Amino acid sequence: MRRLSWGVAAATGGPDTQHPRKKSRRAVGPRTPRNIAACIIATMVLAGAGLVGCAAANKSHPLPPETASLPQLGFTVRMSMPESRYGETFQDLQGVGATWARVGAYWEDQHKADLVIQAATAHGVNLLITGTLPEAQLHGRDAVNTGQFAAQMADTAQRFKGKGPNGTSPAFEILNEANGSVPAATYVQLTCATHAALQAVDPNIRLIAGSAQMYIDRPHWDSWLRELFDGGIGRCIEALDAHDYQDISWETPARSALSTMKSIMVEHGYAQMPIWLTEFGASTCAGPRKPGGCYTESGQAAKIVGTVEELRAHYPYVPVAMIYTDRDIISDGSFESSFGIWHADSQNVAAAPKPAVEALKRLYGYGG
Repeated sequence: MRRLSWGVAAATGGPDTQHPRKKSRRAVGPRTPRNIAACIIATMVLAGAGLVGCAAANKSHPLPPETASLPQLGFTVRMSMPESRYGETFQDLQGVGATWARVGAYWEDQHKADLVIQAATAHGVNLLITGTLPEAQLHGRDAVNTGQFAAQMADTAQRFKGKGPNGTSPAFEILNEANGSVPAATYVQLTCATHAALQAVDPNIRLIAGSAQMYIDRPHWDSWLRELFDGGIGRCIEALDAHDYQDISWETPARSALSTMKSIMVEHGYAQMPIWLTEFGASTCAGPRKPGGCYTESGQAAKIVGTVEELRAHYPYVPVAMIYTDRDIISDGSFESSFGIWHADSQNVAAAPKPAVEALKRLYGYGG
């Protein structure tokens, strides 16, 4: 959303603030004997951190055929709970059919970063890691250090290479909602330098960029996006990503913000490039009930499910959809704090589910 908290306070810094669809939405397949041995070792290692070993967590759960064309489900996740409860968080995500989690890079706390990827992998959840800039660089007080950023992303990629589900590597994202904060030319330079650094580590790593914030308070997101493609960003990314909190079911597919993004991509020769919807959702805040404002809990469920179904019906170029967010930030009823589909307990862990939890389970074939 407009203010994320990934362990740093930043509007564009990141959250404690991909391709063509597969036949199955699950990232976990049948185990080989080597996988079983690895799971036994992982279980012994993860037990000390309160994490579930992969022998139990990576249990295959094939989806019904009618869910096969749904976008892969994910969540923006703030890892602000105690380390001993990381496993519960990813177990909750797995339980509603999620195979992606968007998290911060945690460059200042490598131990935390290690535990996050271990817990996610143990539950078959892939990571999209969002790189951040120091506040002074982000807001133009200091020049953006492109080389340092690219090196940090490459170091993270090297550290986590092959440590995702089934030996995959995480995907990476360039900043959070950069339009309005970072000039387009600077963003392209940052993206292309990072892409080259990541490819040197692993040619199969996917870099996602754009993260355009499509809200009324940033009305020129489309011109910013056009500048990115004019500057050559298309050759440096595997997918474009966007945040869209509009109710796309109220728009015609030809006039939606996603369609505008796609048309810009087509104009620049990137018709086949996918768009990842890395934030969408609805707040169950205590204010007036209205679209774009506060929703009832049942209204939140209807909007989230409706968005996913619209993506399936009209947006085949959106293979990944990530909900903001898994759980409420605090239980104060405010707009920014109430986007979770779970309420949060005193330790910032998902507690009582909202109706969206069961609705997603049914949609993705995980109910009952």
